[in-house]
Amino acid sequence: MELGKYGLAERDLVANMNFFSKVIVDDSGAMTLVPGHSRKGDALDLRFEMDCIVVLHTGPHPLARGSRYAPADVLLQAYRSAPAGANDPCRTRCPENDRGYLNTERYVAA
Repeated sequence: MELGKYGLAERDLVANMNFFSKVIVDDSGAMTLVPGHSRKGDALDLRFEMDCIVVLHTGPHPLARGSRYAPADVLLQAYRSAPAGANDPCRTRCPENDRGYLNTERYVAA
């Protein structure tokens, strides 16, 4: 529903990322949520080199036990940083990152 406000539909959905929960899969394919994987104060920095729409969700994980809906408090901060230069660690971490930056630069220049 939220994405519809921006003219987006089901075809625009991409795989989700869960940064603060951990699920393990056993040899039979059964999935188990690891309790206590994230703790108060855990943090994550996301960097965007172009305009993006980000949908955040703080509800319980589908594998979490219990029926009480009690989302955790979240502190969200946004700030501008300098563009990634040729030697930026985000860019040089691996060849895939460098290709991603190059493709983004080409897309923005077009």
